[in-house]
Amino acid sequence: MRSVSVCSTIVVTGVLLLFNLSCKKNSAGPAQPDVFVAGSAVSRAVYWQNGKIHYLTDTTIGQWSYAGHIGFSGSDMYMAGTMATSPNFNMTAVYWKNGVMTRLPSTMQSQAGYILLSGNDVYVSGDVFSYDAEFGFAAYWKNGNVTVLSQDTSGAAGMFMNGSDLYIAGSERIKGVSYPTIWKNGIAMHLAHDTGGAAVSIAFSGTDMYVAGVLQINNRQTGVYWKNGTPTTLGPVISVNSLDVWNGDVYVSGWRYTDSIYNDGGVYWKNGSPMQLPNSTLVNAMCISGGNVYLAGDLEQKGGSSHAAYWKNGQPTDLNPDGHAYDIEVRP
Repeated sequence: MRSVSVCSTIVVTGVLLLFNLSCKKNSAGPAQPDVFVAGSAVSRAVYWQNGKIHYLTDTTIGQWSYAGHIGFSGSDMYMAGTMATSPNFNMTAVYWKNGVMTRLPSTMQSQAGYILLSGNDVYVSGDVFSYDAEFGFAAYWKNGNVTVLSQDTSGAAGMFMNGSDLYIAGSERIKGVSYPTIWKNGIAMHLAHDTGGAAVSIAFSGTDMYVAGVLQINNRQTGVYWKNGTPTTLGPVISVNSLDVWNGDVYVSGWRYTDSIYNDGGVYWKNGSPMQLPNSTLVNAMCISGGNVYLAGDLEQKGGSSHAAYWKNGQPTDLNPDGHAYDIEVRP
């Protein structure tokens, strides 16, 4: 989420909104923004609003679910996610509007990772796959109607509506190699042709297109962001999950890798310079609001366990001892 509230996800990417904030002096001080975090707790889709948990699915035995991305249209809150039901645990892409769930139709199993609101239209990206398939196919739904983007092994992640053009970030495997891919109105464009990788998040600032993802460089997965197709490398990573552009600065979040530590913890980069997050096991999403950097992920605990959490400018807020945080959105 991705979004520019800027906020993004797995998945987390982004729509650029510029907020002009004004405040009046009063004895109560400035109003505090509302912080929304999407995720899961005890295998159920949830969201937290200012630290208070709200469950999106019931306690049906054998059911698990998660909320992976948040979007707003006016005062309406949308979340995209996935649920599985017993007895076969078939996976279904879903979204919630103000807590009411809609299952997204598909002749195959499906999962959803990103939601985008444009006018009266609801877009959800993800992938579809058969029960015994090792890989799936990139897809998106517009108002419940599914479009499969590729007949090759692929996946769809972040979305951005630039004017009337719909951009979707993802990957597409051609002759055994997965390439970072952007679909513009359903037409694939590969960001690299000589090495594998994936695109996960996309945003526009003016006429400039920014994309975050990974590339395989010297047999290592390397974080990268592209500006109008030109890459900037970020170093070895476990994953990259979101990109935001704020006042000309480019922010990317993910998990960093070093030679001595497999998972060096959550990190975000500002214009290519890493900002290590202390006491984190991973970061899944980022949101820039009012110049503040918000991150959602898992907070490392003593003994090796982790809790769902979010950070504001590096300061953590613990959300749940048995949960995971996948996206974050801040509303002024």
